[in-house]
Amino acid sequence: MVDLAWGLGAGVAGAAGVMLLYRALAAGTMGRGRTGHGDHRRGGADRRRAADGSLAYPASTVLLALAVDRERLRPVQLAGLGFAAGALVLASV
Repeated sequence: MVDLAWGLGAGVAGAAGVMLLYRALAAGTMGRGRTGHGDHRRGGADRRRAADGSLAYPASTVLLALAVDRERLRPVQLAGLGFAAGALVLASV
């Protein structure tokens, strides 16, 4: 019964994450707010920023394992987190 509860919880959380991603992509802005003018020109770049941020979600699995399960980071996981952080910085520039 516990496995079913975890499965349902994971499904609901995954569905909510996907819905929020598509909501962010449809809104076209991430953190700048709407200015009332010029949004139609910046919308594409802001949608890409939302998509770039969503691609780093596997890092949350590693960080949750570190925080909740007290697991140790292996060198390949540490390198992956570093590459993901660097990619986000490069994508936001």
